[in-house]
Parts: sequence; C-alpha cells; structure tokens
Amino acid sequence: MGMYLFLIFAAITLAAVMKIATQNHYKRGIYLFIIFFALIFVSCFRKDTVGGDLQNYIPLFESAKYSSWSEYLSLPKYGFIFLIYNKLLCSIGDNYTVLLIGTSLFNLIAVAVFVKRYSLIPWLSIVIYICMGFYGRTFNSLRSSMALAILLYSIPFILERKFLKFLIVYICAFIVHKSVFPFFVAYFFARRRLPLKIMVPVAAFLFVAASELSPLLNSILVLYDPSYIGSETSGGGYAYFMILVAIAIFCNVFKNKYESPANALLFNMLVVGMCIQPFASQISYINRVVIFFTIALIIVIPNSVATIKSKDLRLLVESALLICFVAYFVNVDMRIDPATGTNNQAVIPYLFAWQ
Repeated sequence: MGMYLFLIFAAITLAAVMKIATQNHYKRGIYLFIIFFALIFVSCFRKDTVGGDLQNYIPLFESAKYSSWSEYLSLPKYGFIFLIYNKLLCSIGDNYTVLLIGTSLFNLIAVAVFVKRYSLIPWLSIVIYICMGFYGRTFNSLRSSMALAILLYSIPFILERKFLKFLIVYICAFIVHKSVFPFFVAYFFARRRLPLKIMVPVAAFLFVAASELSPLLNSILVLYDPSYIGSETSGGGYAYFMILVAIAIFCNVFKNKYESPANALLFNMLVVGMCIQPFASQISYINRVVIFFTIALIIVIPNSVATIKSKDLRLLVESALLICFVAYFVNVDMRIDPATGTNNQAVIPYLFAWQ
C-alpha cells in the first residue's frame, strides 16, 4: 500500500510546490506529465503478481509468440483489437514487462489527456483516480481498462455532436470489451444535466428492486456475453451506491449557474453510473459497466470544488475531501481479504519486477 500512498502524497506535494513557485500559475501540462510519468512507471515495471488477472493475460500474451496471426485472432472472448495489440507487442519482446509497458501507456495516457482537457483541479483528480480504485483496476483488468481508455477519446465527439466519429470509437471499445454496451446512451445525455430530484428517487427504486430484477438481468447477460456465465454473484457495492448518491448531491449543490456542456455530460455519466450501481451489488459483471460511467468522478468533483468562490471554504472542502478519499482508499479499496492475503484487485503488496 505504501507505493500508492506515496503517489498520492507526490500528487499533492508537487501541486503545492508548483503553485508556490509560480504564484499559482503553474503549467498544468508539466504537472500532469510528471505525475503520469510516475504512475506509468509504477504500472509498467511491476511484478507479475501485482494484478490478479495477469495470470490470464500474461499466458495469452506469451502464446502470441508461438501462434500464427490467424490462429491467434481466432481466440474467443478477447476481441481482435486487443489480440492484435498483444501480437504487435509480442513482436517487440515476449517478456511480460513488454505487455505491461504497452497496456500502461495505452490506458494511462488516455486518462492524462482526459484530466488535462476537463479538470479544473488536476491534483484532486489524480487523488480521486487513485483512491477510488481506478488506477489499481488498470493493473488488474487490462482489457476493460483499454476499453475505458478508448471511450475517453469519444467524449469530445459527444460534445461536438459528431455521431459517426463517436460511433466508430464506441465500436472499437465494444470490440475490446462487450461490457461497454450501455455507454452508447451517453451520446444522448450531453449538454444539459439530468434532474437530480428525479434521478435520486429512480436510483433509490432501483436499489430496492435490484434483488428482484437481477435474475432476469443475469439471464440476459448470459445470452449477451456467454463468457461470463455464472456471474450472478454479489459484487458488493451497497456502500459505494450511497457514496455515489452523496457525491451526486454534492456536485449538484456546488455548480456554476452556466456550466460547460462537458461538465453537464460528465455529471450525467455519474448519475447513470449511480443508477446502474444497485445491480452491481447483485451481479459482479455490472461492476465493469459502472466504471465506464463513474470515471467521471475524477472530473466532476474537482470542478464542483472549483466553483466555491471563498478561498477559505474551498481549502476546507478540499481538505475534507482529501481525508475522506484517503480513508476510503485505506479502509475499503486496499482492504485485505484474509483468504487471499491481498485486496480485491490483487495489487498489494506492490513489488517491482526486479524484486
């Protein structure tokens, strides 16, 4: 856990030092380059035990060396885009670190661009990205993280109402991971906020009804994606649902009267994720779906804080949020399962490849 806490500390400290040195006029691009260089380095050069699903992805990557293109691309489940990327990486080298470098660069650069483009408080975006488990997920779920990275590039096309370009990017993400399917609705939620006074009761109803509706939904999912047969297991997440509701209310209270279309879209993504989350408590597969929407957290929370005009109140809110997110990270995201000796994403203990 120490490595991740160090990255959080580095993100905060570097922002503070750069603000003081430049009298609050520091270059966001330079800051994000330094921080994401550190995040990418830690991701690239980790041991093969850091990330539970690597036990599946590393053999898949190594098999590319001994398979022809036609044999490799005929493998089920993974999608030809991910398989082509694996095959190209394997042509560079067949050591698993090549896979980690390739996927880390692909997945994290997209997040860096996303934060640079939309966040008004980049350091807080980085803290939330780490503390809410998004960063750790890139260590474990390589394919869904790649799909998420591709989807992030679709955001400008949604805002510019360029449907064909959005559709092309969306289809590429869908080919990588089928769970992105519901993200299609994001195109229709741009520019104007969904009314929270309606959406919170809808989310509450879904929370109550989820246990009754989940068997039907699970049956549909089995038909839709047979590779996840038997996914009707609890994904946990009741507390996470409450957190999403609280965050949505917070972001609805602290907002600009005339907000940007980007912020409205990202807020709507958060609200949709909030409404889907009750089903993740019943079906673990839905957890992947929720992530594609709740990634908006890393933008909408900092942008809501930035609307607070009083410097003292803003500092107080930032401090309170920092304490809450770090507490969540330590006590929830990094919670160790005694049966496995690691957390849910199997990213602790962190070890470098040479250790």
